[in-house]
Amino acid sequence: MKTNPTTSGPAVSTLDE
Repeated sequence: MKTNPTTSGPAVSTLDE
């Protein structure tokens, strides 16, 4: 997992897909 600030807005831990 990594911090992805471009997912929904705030930086959340998500799987980089």
